[in-house]
Amino acid sequence: HGNVLRLFQATSQFDFSERDVWSFFHSLAFDFSVWEIWGALLYGGRVVVVPDAVRRSPPAFLELLSKEGVTVLNQTPSAFYQLL
Repeated sequence: HGNVLRLFQATSQFDFSERDVWSFFHSLAFDFSVWEIWGALLYGGRVVVVPDAVRRSPPAFLELLSKEGVTVLNQTPSAFYQLL
């Protein structure tokens, strides 16, 4: 618990709130998943679980982000490039 709290205390400049919508894109084995799940829970936001089929299709992923109003998105640089 302490490590998760320290992670979000160190990123307090982002001013997350219950209005935020977080995407849950990454595997539970990847460290980004801690950010994606616990960030939403800690701030009272909403988590959008990205289905496998959508994860593999940049156009479908972009559509999901727009439809769900995602405000917090974490991706690798190569994945961000695919959204362009």
